[in-house]
Amino acid sequence: MERELADRLYVFCPDAEEGIEFVIQELPEAVVKMTNSLRNGQFLTSRYKPIKWDPSINGDISSKGQIGYSHSQLARVYEGEYGAKTIIVDKATFLSLLAQMKNPKTHSYNGYKLFELPVISRKDTNKDSFKKESAFKK
Repeated sequence: MERELADRLYVFCPDAEEGIEFVIQELPEAVVKMTNSLRNGQFLTSRYKPIKWDPSINGDISSKGQIGYSHSQLARVYEGEYGAKTIIVDKATFLSLLAQMKNPKTHSYNGYKLFELPVISRKDTNKDSFKKESAFKK
């Protein structure tokens, strides 16, 4: 149940057909203080998968084209609720996450996957330069 109620991070790119849902896992505060193990922009996830835009979670679909858009809300489920944060990133950031998914790092404390969300850049946002593809092509 802990994973079912864990916060979610939804990452989309304007020109990708699918986004990525990350189930976020937190380190205990004592571990963070002792090891200072997560830098700014890094996060841990127990699971990730492709996701389609859902207006009830991600907000207005017209926002999908706005790099830098951020939307947060509580999502209610049968067992309780979890925080849902949606962000729209540029091509370079999205491709960086996809590359990290191919060869994910594992955190030494709990074995969760360690990802780094690069700084969102407004450069390289030419829609014609990015073919529409599934984020999880094999």
